[in-house]
Amino acid sequence: MTVERQPEILGIIEAHKKYHPGIEVISEGQVSLLNERIWLCIVVSELLGNCLEKKGVTTVKITIEDGRLVVEDDVVHDNAEELVSKLNAKKVETTKEDHFGVGIWGSRKELSDHDGKLEYHTEGGRIIAVATWVE
Repeated sequence: MTVERQPEILGIIEAHKKYHPGIEVISEGQVSLLNERIWLCIVVSELLGNCLEKKGVTTVKITIEDGRLVVEDDVVHDNAEELVSKLNAKKVETTKEDHFGVGIWGSRKELSDHDGKLEYHTEGGRIIAVATWVE
């Protein structure tokens, strides 16, 4: 598939929402920046998909600015620190049954190709994914 045939990021978000009705997806900042970076659309799709698959999620927020992407949801975990430690490990320890962390590994690879990284943080029991790269 050529770059010009790739769906724009808003199309990717709408596609995810179609499979997860009832979950609000909020996008803020310079979302149009993603349309020029297909590799970053892949990262957003992966991180958004991970959030939407969580049990109990009602809202996912995507914030984009030059060189920084934040994806977060409203699920509060009792063991957020433990989960973040697994997600930030050099070899990702997935938090999902029957999965291997390949999506996070692929996202890290895409970001590293652009001098970037993917890190997870916790705030009030919520898990927040922060991707950064060099413009």
